[in-house]
Amino acid sequence: MYKFLVVDDEPNVLELIADLVQEIFDGCDVETATNGLEGLEKASEKQYDVVLTDFKMPKMNGAEFIRAVRDGSGPNKVTGFLIITGFIDLATLEISILENTLILNKPVTMSQLESNIKISLSSRLL
Repeated sequence: MYKFLVVDDEPNVLELIADLVQEIFDGCDVETATNGLEGLEKASEKQYDVVLTDFKMPKMNGAEFIRAVRDGSGPNKVTGFLIITGFIDLATLEISILENTLILNKPVTMSQLESNIKISLSSRLL
């Protein structure tokens, strides 16, 4: 069973993305966090197959969150990340040096989400 973490500061978007992931991967485990700091705490304690995060969030943006997870001692150093953002140009600049990170522009379709999650899942196995 796949395990996902969804991080977004907008409650409606957080719930929508979590619901879409559960619909795409029936029976999967989806946890949520409302900001990068909360996401970092969860990612430092538990292994996820893919982490989906917003880019522009208070306290810690998506790039800072990913760097903190990768630089930390937790179990998600090589986990695939998927940034879902309305600020794709800014996000692309900030994360261009991060490996195994994909970016999707909001609004995202279910098929885009599914194909990018599958890419993240397959790249983790390499």
